[in-house]
Amino acid sequence: MAEVRSDEAGKRIKASELGEADQEQCGQNLIEYLLPHGDARGSWKRDKPDVLALGSSRHQTRRHGAERNETGDLRKEHREMKLMRGGYQVEQRGFIETFFMRLGLAAMVIYTLPNVGRMADLTEQSRPSGLPQFIDLTFLADPTIYQAGYWLTVVALIAYVLGLAVPISLGIATVFHILVMTLYNSQGSQTHQLQIISLALFAQWVVYLVGFFRRKKAPFTHSLSNIAIHFSLQAIAAAYVIAGVIKMLRSKGLWAWQSPDIAVEVMKTNAQKYYEYLEVDASYDHRLRVATWLIENPWLARIALGGSLMIEPFEFLALYNRTAALIGGFAMLALHWGIEITMGLDFKNNSAMIWIFLINVPFWILWLSGKIAKRDGALDLKRSADFPWKPVSHS
Repeated sequence: MAEVRSDEAGKRIKASELGEADQEQCGQNLIEYLLPHGDARGSWKRDKPDVLALGSSRHQTRRHGAERNETGDLRKEHREMKLMRGGYQVEQRGFIETFFMRLGLAAMVIYTLPNVGRMADLTEQSRPSGLPQFIDLTFLADPTIYQAGYWLTVVALIAYVLGLAVPISLGIATVFHILVMTLYNSQGSQTHQLQIISLALFAQWVVYLVGFFRRKKAPFTHSLSNIAIHFSLQAIAAAYVIAGVIKMLRSKGLWAWQSPDIAVEVMKTNAQKYYEYLEVDASYDHRLRVATWLIENPWLARIALGGSLMIEPFEFLALYNRTAALIGGFAMLALHWGIEITMGLDFKNNSAMIWIFLINVPFWILWLSGKIAKRDGALDLKRSADFPWKPVSHS
């Protein structure tokens, strides 16, 4: 094994004894040494550097006796630095964090499923969207069939949250939610507010299906539960990126410039509310004032509304690490809040998914608790989220 020399007392340290942070720092220092010399291939013929000596003071020679165990401290510091690092990698999540993410998603599925009375009205597919173009899904309007599917889904979601037979339990919930929401979206008035939930479910189910069929092959580097949540995050981010890109394509790059025209959409929302209930709702006057402001202040409208183009298309940056997800999550909440104020449209389902997966409050509570307790990382249970909840090590 190669050796590298420190600058104190000529002590030699094997490279294998270096911690991950030491090796990374040495590599970075080597790059910084070579670049000023203009030799991309690495000319070692002149003044061969002492790799460790080029490091900062916190990476100097390991000392014995009363001084600290530097290797252990460096490893701890490296793990803590992951809050600001990551590079779009699958995050290691403990049992508690994963449990609450699953619980939140399960709650959203149950919350968005229509009641029996509403489903009984869906006896037609006046404007088929998606699967109804090929399959008649009106059988779900039958109260007996729908109730059976509903309670089967509730049981499946409980099993999913507890990590029991996840490929099956998650599959039941995913298929039922997609079928019901597709029928619901085929009644002539389409909406995309519920798609983000089905997308998150479907992404996780695909991961577990792939894992099931690959169970006799080499295991994945990360657990299926961590990969599944990572794919849910990708699905959520993709929904916003696609929305931002479509705005630019449909407007031929003029979306920000044409944003004052949203005043027309605001008034259309007012008219829709009136003709739906044949009465003026409480927010009618507010939306009228908003529409008037947009028309009278076009440049301010372009600045305010055009800001969404700086958020949606770049939401993939939230996948970088936990901190980026936190920032990206609050940015999207601000966007939804602005839309709600101007147009009276709420995105409560999207906002809830952002709170669950991007902002991820349980993790930050666990992380802060770890800081207070002076422990390494978040105070979470290092166990698998899937039954039988085996202990795992997070490196």
